[in-house]
Amino acid sequence: MAKFNLDFKVQVVSEYLNGAGSVYLARKYHIARHDTVMLWVHRFEKYGISGLKVQEKQRDYSGEFKIQVLDWKQRHQASLSETALHFNITSPSVIYQWQRRLDLGGIDSLVRKRGRPNAMAKRKPKKTVEPTPEQRIAHKEKDELKQLKKENQMLRIENEFLKKTRCLKSEEVSSKEVSTLIDVLRQTFKASVSIILKAVKVPHSTYYYGKKSRGRIFDDDQVIQAIDEFRQQEEYNKKYGYRRLTRELQAEGFRINHKRVLRIMTEHGWLCHAFNRQTRKYNSYKGTLGRIAQNRLRRRFKTDRPYQKLVADVSEFR
Repeated sequence: MAKFNLDFKVQVVSEYLNGAGSVYLARKYHIARHDTVMLWVHRFEKYGISGLKVQEKQRDYSGEFKIQVLDWKQRHQASLSETALHFNITSPSVIYQWQRRLDLGGIDSLVRKRGRPNAMAKRKPKKTVEPTPEQRIAHKEKDELKQLKKENQMLRIENEFLKKTRCLKSEEVSSKEVSTLIDVLRQTFKASVSIILKAVKVPHSTYYYGKKSRGRIFDDDQVIQAIDEFRQQEEYNKKYGYRRLTRELQAEGFRINHKRVLRIMTEHGWLCHAFNRQTRKYNSYKGTLGRIAQNRLRRRFKTDRPYQKLVADVSEFR
């Protein structure tokens, strides 16, 4: 909706032609700029009442017309208002936008149209047909039957998965074995991975991690031999943990992770227990050794002068 209607513009223009100033009229009718009043007056003088009418539909200017307008403005050194008045353009700001697009994108930016092409046909709304009560009942029964078949399939997949996991010798099933069983179930039930994983309650990450690691072959013989040789050295002395051994192996050129070293040391019983947390507190008593000094302080640690009473603490280093 336009801010100023035709009757209002005619009234303002009439008062101006009767002797009122543009600044006075702008203040009287709360118009932001007096230039707007002058634009209405100039359009009325050139085009009459039709020049003050509000365009209901925005005009679609061609690229040739835009170039013609900007060329005329430049040749005559005209302002935006003068150019808009000459070509019967309602808003002078449109010419400013054309000039800016020409400076930034060239002539092609003026020829290109905005929005969707006019030739595009509007989508017609689909006619909704209300189903009959018999059709609703049949559709509901069909959905219930489909849901029952799905639940039955999920239960069969879960039971088959539990049977196969019980047949495995190991107590804990690894991710590799889980991914292998899931692939077997896919072939048996002709179902997707998502349905199988949902039925057996296995995360997607576990399945894909096991599937990816199935093709890996770890040759631990060289690593085991290197760790065993390092354990035979005198400096080892059973005080090297898996982190320290990992750094030593990496220094010798092995591309190895600390997790792999921990696994190998756990399997062979080579873990370091020298720095495990003690189950009892430290006790410095070793029996009667040497001369027992007299207890002169008797827990009287306070004094009024420096260096009269000196005490020390005993710490354990391993």
